[in-house]
Amino acid sequence: MGSAAPQQNRPIKLRRNGTHGRPSRRGLRRGVAAGLLVAAALAATLARPGPQATQAVLAATTTTTPTLSVSGNHFVNGSGQTVQLRGVNRSSFVNYCSDGFGFAQGPVTQAGVDAIKAWGVNAVRLQLNEDCWLGINGMPAAYSGANYRNAVANYIRYADNDGMYVVLSLAFNAPGGTKSLAQNVMADQSHAPAFWNSVAGKFGHNNSVVFDLYNEPRPNHGADTTASYQCILKGGSCGGAGFAIAGMQELVNDVRGDGATNVLLVGGPNASERLDQWLAYKPADPRRDIAASLHVYNASPYNSAAMWNTYVAPVAAKVPVVTGEMGEDPQQTSGCQYSFSPAYTTWADSHGVSYFAFDWDTWRACDALISNYNGTPTGTYGNGWKAHFLADKNKA
Repeated sequence: MGSAAPQQNRPIKLRRNGTHGRPSRRGLRRGVAAGLLVAAALAATLARPGPQATQAVLAATTTTTPTLSVSGNHFVNGSGQTVQLRGVNRSSFVNYCSDGFGFAQGPVTQAGVDAIKAWGVNAVRLQLNEDCWLGINGMPAAYSGANYRNAVANYIRYADNDGMYVVLSLAFNAPGGTKSLAQNVMADQSHAPAFWNSVAGKFGHNNSVVFDLYNEPRPNHGADTTASYQCILKGGSCGGAGFAIAGMQELVNDVRGDGATNVLLVGGPNASERLDQWLAYKPADPRRDIAASLHVYNASPYNSAAMWNTYVAPVAAKVPVVTGEMGEDPQQTSGCQYSFSPAYTTWADSHGVSYFAFDWDTWRACDALISNYNGTPTGTYGNGWKAHFLADKNKA
């Protein structure tokens, strides 16, 4: 749904001025609108999936629901086999609902998920909008609340049918009565706990689903400091926010308090591009099912094997690392290339690090993997990623 929306309404992500030297990787075109005062958070009581079946790593023919848990520094499925997540992002769930175009750009159907599976991946990552999920702050009724939640649930069911994992990431958010039309500095105290309580209530016993608690933390204007790590962990009043922040420990406690058994992902500062103090500020989890979330682009601070060996490998030796976003920046590669990505995936494969290519949507920017939702790859970038995934699938 929503595929007829204007091209310029592709999802964007709020970025800070920082190591990239500009406000946005894909262009900042929209600010956060002010709304009425606090809207009541929705407490969802939703059916939970039943017992899960198991799946071999990257098995091409399985149609059973996979499971995922943490074992040391890697993931395992229900049969105890090591799992490395290799997948794609599906980011347009963040803004198509708020713009009133649909639940996401392109089909939210079994055929749409089958097209992703045909690339040889074993996972898909969805970026979500908290106001659309909770049905608050005047989001279009047709594409928010129960309708939005059911669309996400159906998408997960389609992925389960294909034996694929799904990562759900809280991405667009805003405090109080402000509409969530962009990504904020951190998860907001106003709605993020209600969002994750509702998500945990719906998918808390479906271990094919991974919860990425906040897409790209950016406290203290993206600074890579001890104070930023403390803010991410503890929340409260943090630099650059202007509103009460929900820390990762609180969100972990909320999700586990609801009985959810899912793997949880937690990112570091500078928009999940830093991990140097991640181990020291990892949230406590009674299940020990927490992994580190990292975003890597060629304009990121960690953009070489030397940097990955220094800052990522020590974390990957202790816990699983999931590269929730990665890809090419046209301003760094002189056009739409596939040159940085294979260098990172080669390193990641050798360290058991998972990764998700950006992005399974159609637009004219270089970070589009596809030219249509049948799965036709875009030029060098899309064809490079498709060949990589299929080669990995054939080796499995």
